[in-house]
Amino acid sequence: SVVRGLSLDGCRARCVETGGCDGIFFSAWSHGPNSSCYGKKDFHMGHCQPVQPGDVSEVLRSEMPWGDCAVVGALLVFSWDRVLGPAITPPGPGDYWLIRSASLNAMARTGYTQRYPNLASATGVAISGPVVGGHRLIVEYVGPAQGYAGFRATWDSVPILTTFPSTYTSPDAALEARLDNMDPSQYHREARHTIGGSSG
Repeated sequence: SVVRGLSLDGCRARCVETGGCDGIFFSAWSHGPNSSCYGKKDFHMGHCQPVQPGDVSEVLRSEMPWGDCAVVGALLVFSWDRVLGPAITPPGPGDYWLIRSASLNAMARTGYTQRYPNLASATGVAISGPVVGGHRLIVEYVGPAQGYAGFRATWDSVPILTTFPSTYTSPDAALEARLDNMDPSQYHREARHTIGGSSG
């Protein structure tokens, strides 16, 4: 619900005193002279919308907001700080850092495919670091089959998800993985149009 007529500080205070409120969206201009204060729970940065001057979104609790990033199609990269684009387009095939930090490393591999012979597409990803318990997840296209059958997934160099459909949980529960049909509504909005489509 919305509370009208509060100042920005008043909006913050209302959220802090309300259980379950993690942050605010405040608009000083949304209804003429009346401000609008919305309390928010479970901030998802990928759901943020463009704002107007005078609009403020703030996370007030200590938890970090949910972030979305996506590597999709004939390679478009949507990073956490550019959820509304424009996308970053790497220049061609190769290996690119997506995340490089002391706690988590993620690399994407790009290459040409039958579907996109002139545009580099995502053909693999590798993730490692303390956030995943020091393990290493690699998913890569190894061919020659098209679609999911041409990809191989390994956890610490051991093949996982070798049949369709299948699930895998690592012994220490650091990874829960699934190979199955996808529900496009559960993924980044820019990735949804790349699910399915023509073969290749």
